[in-house]
Amino acid sequence: MKIVVHPAATAELNKAAAFYSAQANKQLGLALIAEVEKSALFLSENPELGVPWVSDKGLFSQRLPFLVPACPA
Repeated sequence: MKIVVHPAATAELNKAAAFYSAQANKQLGLALIAEVEKSALFLSENPELGVPWVSDKGLFSQRLPFLVPACPA
């Protein structure tokens, strides 16, 4: 599966990471980005996995409260 990230999603991720960095510490902001990248890589290697989400699938982070949506191309 090819991973395509919408520019608005990238902007939202960067904003959330900056928030975590400012409110807690820089490591938490970096951890958020690393967790999203890890989830995206996992989904690209295992496109049949994920949890149903609206009409598509996604992967819930085990570490932070978010879902990485996966839409079939």
